[in-house]
Amino acid sequence: MATNPASNIRTRDIGGIEKSRERFLTIDEIKKIWLFLDSNSHNMTLHTKSAIKIIILTGVRTSELRLATWSEFNFEDSLWTIPADHCKGGVSIKIHLSKQVQNILLELRKTSDSGYVIYGADHLKPLSDSALARAIKRIQNRVDIPQWCAHDIRRSFATQLGETLRIDPVVIEKCLGHKMPKIMATYNKNEMLHERKEALDQWGQFIENLLINNIVSINQYKEIAL
Repeated sequence: MATNPASNIRTRDIGGIEKSRERFLTIDEIKKIWLFLDSNSHNMTLHTKSAIKIIILTGVRTSELRLATWSEFNFEDSLWTIPADHCKGGVSIKIHLSKQVQNILLELRKTSDSGYVIYGADHLKPLSDSALARAIKRIQNRVDIPQWCAHDIRRSFATQLGETLRIDPVVIEKCLGHKMPKIMATYNKNEMLHERKEALDQWGQFIENLLINNIVSINQYKEIAL
């Protein structure tokens, strides 16, 4: 099969300026992708499909997940501490591990023989920068959801926490590991760990209910939660 060697080259790779994307996945699209990942309709590795699920559930950047090692995870405290040198902002980020994320990680750990959580073909290095992008590109037509990429999943996480779960915008920004505006960052050192934990637990439970009970609205979610 003929391939285009330039297909994975991004505008910024050759000195251009990329336009800000606005694409985010709807709840129906997230459900469709997840069910596809759980089906026998693909030959994706456990690591690749798990990576997509973890990004859906946590909103982390692909680089933060690709470079993650098992030493960063404290399962007893349900906490993932991403070191500063793996983060875009150069500041360490703490990510609460919902039970849904922990289940995925523990499944990966059962068969892991690498220090990396999401490793490449040789098991010695992390998954390459382009591998996840290529995998998503290959399955787009098969799930009938066009024009989405790994970073769109992160945007979907933030959007749906706000629109579907009505999470406070500041809490969402903290979940994403974004720096607060300068004046706020100077005077407010609250990391909002409790609020972030609640948000990620709610989102994980919402996704679980979405798959099991077809919950697609905040009112339905609250009825199930009660």
